[in-house]
Amino acid sequence: MVPHEKGRAQGEEWGFVWPSVYDKSGQSAIDMQGKMTTQPSTAVLDRQGRIAAVVLGATTQSTLQGLIEDTLAEEGR
Repeated sequence: MVPHEKGRAQGEEWGFVWPSVYDKSGQSAIDMQGKMTTQPSTAVLDRQGRIAAVVLGATTQSTLQGLIEDTLAEEGR
């Protein structure tokens, strides 16, 4: 199994419903403004598609949920 298939399978096992990016060329990492410098990395984007938060390395559902809630709260101001 190639890396992106492993990642996708793990995400499905964990019940993730959000998109995951695997880009062997590294262009996605370049496009993420150099903020996602390790794998795994998680980015929370705001409604305009800008990076609102980044977690380098493994994360938990509660951490991710908190970052999403913080991002939504910032946008509501």
